[in-house]
Amino acid sequence: MKKNILIISGIFLVILALAVISNRRLEKLQNNLKEGTTFELESLGLEGLKEIPSAATESKTQMFISPDGKLQIEYPADFMVVGEGGALMGLTPEPWADKYNLETLFFTAKMQGEGLTQLIVYRGNFNITIPEIVSEMKNLNEEQGLQTEIISSDFQEKRGVFEARYKTPQGYIIHSREKILVSEDNEVFLIAGLAAETNWPQSRQTIDKILNSATIIGER
Repeated sequence: MKKNILIISGIFLVILALAVISNRRLEKLQNNLKEGTTFELESLGLEGLKEIPSAATESKTQMFISPDGKLQIEYPADFMVVGEGGALMGLTPEPWADKYNLETLFFTAKMQGEGLTQLIVYRGNFNITIPEIVSEMKNLNEEQGLQTEIISSDFQEKRGVFEARYKTPQGYIIHSREKILVSEDNEVFLIAGLAAETNWPQSRQTIDKILNSATIIGER
């Protein structure tokens, strides 16, 4: 039995997963997968992701630049944008939105293999170090019942990259690679590439390319 499911998760997204995707929706999607049917993204509240062009190749890219012009990311042209800016207001965990002025800037995804590869970009103001940011996010996830394992990490003063695995209370496993960039004025950007564990081998290379392209404009 295949357990391949879209769960908007990652280090910041446990609250979103619990709030936006109800247990009923999870069960419905799981049943569809058992029956071999195609799931509808509308059932997950992602009506914006309807068609993903098969003719586009990953060698062609699109560019995302943050509204303040500080962050740029290249991502494959065959990814479909689910939302940007104000359209994603409901996707930001409220405690973090208040405490760290956290906002969701960008959300894009692509059908890859048997599942979805997802890219989510956040911006916030943190007055703590990158290791402290990751530690606090890990604690938040575990308080909400999401088992979190940091597989590897490389933290520097203005840049951090780490790989993580998350297990939801329903037993689903999500794999991620995530990058944290800090601008000269201490604005923090968080970039998360996510895929179901079963789809990680197909998604890993794509996510690595996206994260490697993420840079603060005008800074080295």
